Amino acid sequence: MRQFMADIGLPTSFIDATWGSRRPDLPPKAGFRPWRLLTKGPQLVWQGLKSQRQSSSPKPLLPKDEAELYRQIDVWADEIQQRDLSAMNEEEVWSTIRIVWEPRRAEVYQRHVTVSTGAFLSFAPLEWMTKKWGHDARLAQTLITGLDGVYAAEMGPALRRLAQALHDANLVHVVRENPPQAAWDKLQTLPEAAGVRPLLKQFLHDHGHRCPAEPEILLPRWVEAPEQVIALVAGYVGDIGQRDKQEQSSAQVAQQNMEKQLGLIRRVLFRRVLQQAQNQVRRRDNSRHFMAKLELSRRQLFMALGRRWQERGILSAAEDIFFLTHDEIDTAVRGSTTATAKSLLERTAERRKAYEFWCSYPIPEALDSAGRPLPNPALSAKQGLQGIPASGGIATGPVRIVYQPNEAARLQRGDILVTLATDPGWTPVFPLVAGLILVYGGQLSHGAIVAREYGVPAVVNVPEAMTRLHEGMTVTVDGSNGRISW
Repeated sequence: MRQFMADIGLPTSFIDATWGSRRPDLPPKAGFRPWRLLTKGPQLVWQGLKSQRQSSSPKPLLPKDEAELYRQIDVWADEIQQRDLSAMNEEEVWSTIRIVWEPRRAEVYQRHVTVSTGAFLSFAPLEWMTKKWGHDARLAQTLITGLDGVYAAEMGPALRRLAQALHDANLVHVVRENPPQAAWDKLQTLPEAAGVRPLLKQFLHDHGHRCPAEPEILLPRWVEAPEQVIALVAGYVGDIGQRDKQEQSSAQVAQQNMEKQLGLIRRVLFRRVLQQAQNQVRRRDNSRHFMAKLELSRRQLFMALGRRWQERGILSAAEDIFFLTHDEIDTAVRGSTTATAKSLLERTAERRKAYEFWCSYPIPEALDSAGRPLPNPALSAKQGLQGIPASGGIATGPVRIVYQPNEAARLQRGDILVTLATDPGWTPVFPLVAGLILVYGGQLSHGAIVAREYGVPAVVNVPEAMTRLHEGMTVTVDGSNGRISW
């Protein structure tokens, strides 16, 4: 990616902030070259599109128009929800996955890569303009906050409405005093919860395809494990009041201040670049929303096959099907004698064990030519930590170290959330916290985008956050300068 940046004329330093690399010391190194960007950029984009067309089917499977594509994904998702998958035999389920859903997934993921690249390439010039013309690169973050139409940002208000409904029905004790599964069961039967159930149903319809770490197909989605939503709502019941959303006005003020420093020509260029960056960042996050919806349907089909094999003793658990390759599944469906129940049981057990090991293994950021981890640059100070500024502002509060978003019930207004990384499944906890510190991430990662939407000061890519900070200590998060102090 660094080589691509150098070729297209953008500074390689942009990748360090926007995608979260901590290794600005690695080659190649290049500065911003506007003329190369103007001449080489379109050429490289055209080559990428040409290569994509040559490697894909002559006729795209999905609509080219983005809005039409999203409507189509909604239709497909509804079809799977209404279909009785248990009435399909193994061959029908596997054929549907292989012939229908795998090509759909491949094309949607390819489009997401294109959208993500567009967001990255549009944000870089905006940051350059704010630095060179506005003398403050941090303005770029403020300028892309408060965007309307970001689907992930709708989860927080929806959970607040649920919390308000529980409060109005005097049912707060149900989610506070019971484990999530027991609370969910009670809310499905209690007469006084009649006004709460439609809101729960609507939330699962709109956002039930999300979950923490959602790119991992092994993990259940909220619609499959709705008790996780109860755990999230529990974090809202103590904070019924609405957070005043000031991000949009902050962005408008930042734009006005920036334009005051520009002449007519630069102002026109700036406005065009800003509009492009805002549109592309919104597209990137919404693309994740529909990718997750498509993935839910695909997961449900795999699970339908996994449950059959669990009943037949071929797998220990339905989810073990995700530890098999497509070729292995195909062989088993065809009934080959080599695909015995014993061999699949042993194979999936070994792979699950390896999966659990590698998920807990610390990942080095960079390797040398021999495959050995390179030491991280020293970025920490004695009384503070340095990371990448992701969402402007300053917040002071007690540290709350959280590993899973279903622990959100522990969060209280004013806490500083410290965790490894976030994805859309974490979005509902953002309105509950005063500040955010992530071990991983960049300025265009999901955590950074949503933190800006909710006006939460955030610093990302802080390797020592989980070791230098401890539960309850008071820290100050400076999201504008990427600094954590105590």
